Amino acid sequence: TPVALTQFEVRLRYLKHQLPVDWSAPQAKKLSGVKDIYEIRFQADGVQWRPLGFFLDDESFVILVWANHKGRVYEPADSIKTAGKRRKQIVGGEASSVPLKINGEDV
Repeated sequence: TPVALTQFEVRLRYLKHQLPVDWSAPQAKKLSGVKDIYEIRFQADGVQWRPLGFFLDDESFVILVWANHKGRVYEPADSIKTAGKRRKQIVGGEASSVPLKINGEDV
C-alpha cells in the first residue's frame, strides 16, 4: 500500500545513516538463531512489517524476504529460513541482487 511504502522509505532513510552495529530496536533488529539476518521494523495499515535481509558490506543491505509479523509468527511462515537460504546463495555467488528503487530513486 502507499502508506506501507512511505513508512518503509522513512525507515530506510533513517537506517542508511546508521552503522550496522547500531541497527537495533525499534527500527531494526538482528535475528537470533540465523547467521547475519536482520529485520527492518515498521508498522503501516495496522500491520507489523518485517523485511528481512543482511549486510553484504558496510554500505549495502540486501533485502531477502518481505514479511509481516504478529506475535511470534512471521508470514510467510518460512521467512527466516528462506532469508538464510537466499543469503547463502548471494554470498556464494549463486545469486545476485539489484539496487532498490522507490519512485525511480535509489534508496
